[in-house]
Amino acid sequence: MKVHPASIITLYQFLFNRQEDPTQGWGLFGRFGWANDKTNPIANFYSIGLGGKGMFVSRGKDTWGVGYYYSTLSDEFNRFVSNRFGDSQGAEVFYNIEIKPWLHLTPDFQIINPSNEQVDTAYVAGFRVRMDF
Repeated sequence: MKVHPASIITLYQFLFNRQEDPTQGWGLFGRFGWANDKTNPIANFYSIGLGGKGMFVSRGKDTWGVGYYYSTLSDEFNRFVSNRFGDSQGAEVFYNIEIKPWLHLTPDFQIINPSNEQVDTAYVAGFRVRMDF
């Protein structure tokens, strides 16, 4: 039996940094993955976006991001499931607010076009809370 590994490339590059704090700025990110479609239900995955830290001078610990993804199903996948599945794509925007060093609130909005073609596009708004103790 021949093994067909999956591969992933992840990229992140700041395009702008604040002189007073080089950890703050914004840039591009991306993730690209592929696998043998005979052994994996997802053949390819791509995501790209913009993200950063310290969007505002007064909010130096906040982080934010805007991203898009696209994934393709294996042609072999339809042999096991009905032909009502296709590629999937979506987008997300979030802003992570540091309220205290131990408390973060993140409003988030996502648009998801699922691979199941019988399911409508989903619009999801939410909040995440992270507490570090």
